[in-house]
Amino acid sequence: MDKPKKNIEVTRFLNTAIRDGVLNPQAIGQASLSRLRLHILIKEQSLTINLKAPNLSDNVFQRISRQLDVVKKFSQQTASITAENIQLSAKQIDQKIERLTEKDRELNEQIREIKSEVKKLSSRTANPDEYNKATTKLNNANKELSNNRNNIYSHRAMKLVLKEQERQQTKSVRRESVDQSPRRQSVSQVTSEPRQSVAQKLSTPRQSVAQQQEKRTEKIDNLTEKIINTEKTIQALAKERDGLVSNPNVKEEFAIYTEGIQLHRKQADNLYRQLETIDSKTATKLETKFADSPYGKVACPLTPKEISAIKVEKANEKFNQSYRNASSEPKMNKKLRIDTGKTLSEKEKAAEQKKFIQETKRNLQKIESKLQKYQKRKKSIIGLIANAFQRKKIQGLKEKKTDLINKLEQPQKKPQKGILKPTFKEQVTDAHNKQEQQMKNQKPRGDRAQSPNFGRS
Repeated sequence: MDKPKKNIEVTRFLNTAIRDGVLNPQAIGQASLSRLRLHILIKEQSLTINLKAPNLSDNVFQRISRQLDVVKKFSQQTASITAENIQLSAKQIDQKIERLTEKDRELNEQIREIKSEVKKLSSRTANPDEYNKATTKLNNANKELSNNRNNIYSHRAMKLVLKEQERQQTKSVRRESVDQSPRRQSVSQVTSEPRQSVAQKLSTPRQSVAQQQEKRTEKIDNLTEKIINTEKTIQALAKERDGLVSNPNVKEEFAIYTEGIQLHRKQADNLYRQLETIDSKTATKLETKFADSPYGKVACPLTPKEISAIKVEKANEKFNQSYRNASSEPKMNKKLRIDTGKTLSEKEKAAEQKKFIQETKRNLQKIESKLQKYQKRKKSIIGLIANAFQRKKIQGLKEKKTDLINKLEQPQKKPQKGILKPTFKEQVTDAHNKQEQQMKNQKPRGDRAQSPNFGRS
């Protein structure tokens, strides 16, 4: 006889069947059919719970709906198979859910820290290797969070299936007791039964009161558990909402979390009212316990557009404050600085040259630090690819570096003296002076030598 397969093997078999959309129960073996039926029931309840989760995207909602339709078809196909009984008790399942919920909170905090780290490393000056490591770490944490939440949904579904099995067992026990009891009794049997004493008659209502008290305690415990789970869900949603950062869709995300919190708050208020009618002290105690929650007090973050608008408004206000008392008259009385060709002293020349060299060296150090960043990237393939995309920028920095080195090596040229263009009046006067000088330098006509006569004699 074949042994029943392990739970992990049945789970893999069922997931493959859901992916393909076809279930062949005989492929898993006759000994594992009851376990397969149990896993199908748990999967159906788990997908139903997951479908009611808040903040589901359209794609995820459609994917879960398709899987649920397939599992319902499998449930109808295996309806004739009796499911295996769950070995865990309700208390053990609750403890497991509590541990998984605590792990869910820890993973959410871890993801928030990794997101802030990724945001810091997303700048251009950051190391790309560290950025890739941080993004890989974030993806792994998100996968772990998704698997943990699926485990929570599975254990909640297991608890629902366990309650249904207990209810069916109770029904079968009652049916058996009814079938075994005699339907009719003869007169001799009725007369032969001894009469009950007064003490026995009085003890009967006491048993019913004890049963009522037990039912009341069970109902209080059930309501208390539901309230605690609802309040923890509200705190988890509020914590995730407080962790939102500025992005273009932050208003929509904040509204989705708020809607989920309000929905669970209505459920909690309804549960509080039910509990208060049974046990007001327990209801007041629970309200006091969850009254001072540290989450849900952070306002909605601003979008990048709103932040930039606030910065512009503050800058305008600062500008107006600075120039409020400034005179509106134009500053036209500034003296023009004219280069009259005055030569600088040796001391002033040395100071100018020193200042020029210091500024050139400072610019050279800045360019070398930028080039060193690209030089470090050559050690990895990703860095080489990044440098290839920025080769024009690197070439420009190298050319600037060469120009600065040439400036430091070559001596500085002396500045040319400024030349003032003479006015029109000065030009006319200068022309008259030159003409008079030429007139003075000319000899009289008598003193001139006669020109030779080349005519015929």
